[in-house]
This record gives sequence, structure tokens and C-alpha cells, in this order.
Amino acid sequence: MAGYVLEVPFRDLRTAVRNRIELVAPPVIDEVLYAGLLVAGRVLLPQMDEIAPIDAVAKLPRDRPIIIIAGDSDRRATPAEARALFERAPPESALHI
Repeated sequence: MAGYVLEVPFRDLRTAVRNRIELVAPPVIDEVLYAGLLVAGRVLLPQMDEIAPIDAVAKLPRDRPIIIIAGDSDRRATPAEARALFERAPPESALHI
């Protein structure tokens, strides 16, 4: 049976950006950077909110299983994000963290 494999997927582009900024910037500065990127993103990437694997998973054919693979200590694409995608996956899907 054909299906899909998602390796360390992020929830959506906003979350991916926030996670990465938090890794490199100290508190408060990370908030300023994130706000600035959101403003710039609206101009440079107006479809930013459409880049969301969590929404795409829900639109995949229900008769195709998905294997979602995530690292248990990944801070860029967190296990919680992988679990959120898995909750929207077809019944025969699998989550490996």
C-alpha cells in the first residue's frame, strides 16, 4: 500500500520560525525578532499562513497511511508538533518519536 513519510515535520511556518528564533536569541529579543519577521513576512511571503503541514495532513487521502518520524529532543520541529500532525492522520498511520 502506498502512503507518506514525514520526517521531523513542523506544524506550520509560524511555529517553525518561532522555534528557530528561540534557539538563537535571548528572551525579549526573540519576541522582537519574531514580531519583525511576521511583519516582513506579510510583505515578502503573503501566503505564509498557508504553509502548514498540519492542514495538509488533514487533506491527504484517508486510505493512505502516514509515518511520522520525529526526534524526542528536537527543538526545531518538536515532538508535540509531530503528535499534533499524527492526530489528524488517517487511522492506519504511525508515529515514531
